[in-house]
Parts: sequence; structure tokens; C-alpha cells
Amino acid sequence: VLKIEPKHAKSSLRLGMIYEKQGDFLKAEKYLKMAVKINPRFSKALYHLGLVSKELKQEKDGIKYLERSLKHFSKSYLTHFNLGLLLKESDEIDKGISHLKKAVKFNPEFDDAYYYLARFLEEKEDFESAKEHYLKALARNHKHRDASFHLGLLMKNLNVMEEAKAYMEKTIETDQNFTEAYYYLGMILNDPGDYSDARKCYLTAIDIDPKYLMAHYHLANLLSSGKRLKKDG
Repeated sequence: VLKIEPKHAKSSLRLGMIYEKQGDFLKAEKYLKMAVKINPRFSKALYHLGLVSKELKQEKDGIKYLERSLKHFSKSYLTHFNLGLLLKESDEIDKGISHLKKAVKFNPEFDDAYYYLARFLEEKEDFESAKEHYLKALARNHKHRDASFHLGLLMKNLNVMEEAKAYMEKTIETDQNFTEAYYYLGMILNDPGDYSDARKCYLTAIDIDPKYLMAHYHLANLLSSGKRLKKDG
């Protein structure tokens, strides 16, 4: 089609998206730029050019293309979502949060947007709102492993150990090979003195990943404490 009609923006877009999917981002960029040159208002081409720019570590260009895409299709939840993530990477977390909020406004069932909103809000130390958004992510996808995991970590850091334990166990139910979940569950169990179960968690983490140094460290610390071992019976 391009040979017959060189100014065919949709064909350039399709080729760009094919190369993007294949991971050939330089070729993808070439054809997507061609599509945008033919039609500067082509929001879908601008959107994919933003994603490709991100992959090429051209964050400023990525932000520019995604913002241009929104000028022509302001209700695109995926564009708001990816722009939010890219702005956070560029240390503009407040703008990132603003775009993620628009993503869930335009798609209230978008679990990943709630999850990243929670992560960003937690970084801003708005822990109550962070918890609320982790729960919203889980309400829409109860198997969202990272949402339950980070909610468990948040509860641990806030010293709400029963909730921390419950969410870490939920994470393991979703992914039984998630090394970090076993490690952190071990730490959570270690605090109230469930030493036998904590030891099992550390051992499981090591069984999955023998090079997990922190699990080795905490297991060794647990085993070296004679007082604790007596509590295990």
C-alpha cells in the first residue's frame, strides 16, 4: 500500500505498530513519524509514537507525543495512563497522579491505573488514599498480584500486621512462586513470634531462589537465636 500510495497514514501506522510489537523500535519510530507527518492530528499514531519514544529512552519526546495525542482524543484512558507513568519517570509525580486519575475517570474498571495510583500516592505518603486505591485495584481484579503484595507491604510498614499477613498470603495464593512474598511473609510472621512459620517462609523463598541473600540472612538470624528456637518448641 505504501508503494502505491506513499501518503497513506493508516498504512504507515500499521507498519509502525508491527515493528513496535516485534521490538524493532527504530523502524517503528520511522513509520509512526511518517504517519504523523502525513496527518499531524492522527491521535493513534501519536499515541504509539509516545510509547516507542519511551522504549527508546526518549522520555521528553514520549511526553510530547502523548500530550499531542490527547489534544485530539482527550478521553483516551490508555493515553492518560501511559502519560502518567512517563511523567512519574520524569520526576513529575503530581502530574502523573493527575493523568492516572483521568485514566480511571474514563475507564473506572482499569485495575492497573488504580494500582499505579496507589503506588504514587504511597510515595507521596498519602497512605490512606494509597490503601483505598490498592483495594480498588483488587476489587476489579482479585488476582492482581502486585496490588495485594504492595498493600501487604504498606500494612507491614504501618504495623498493621494482621492485614499485612492476610494480603501477603493472598499474594502467594495468586503466585506460588513469588519469592519476595514468602520472604516478607516470613518477616511479618517473625514480628509476633510465629518463628516456625517464619522459618518455613524463608526456606521456601530460598528453595525458589537459592541466591536470595536477604532470605538467607534472616533465616540465619532466626536460627542463631536460641531463645527464639525454644519458642518454636
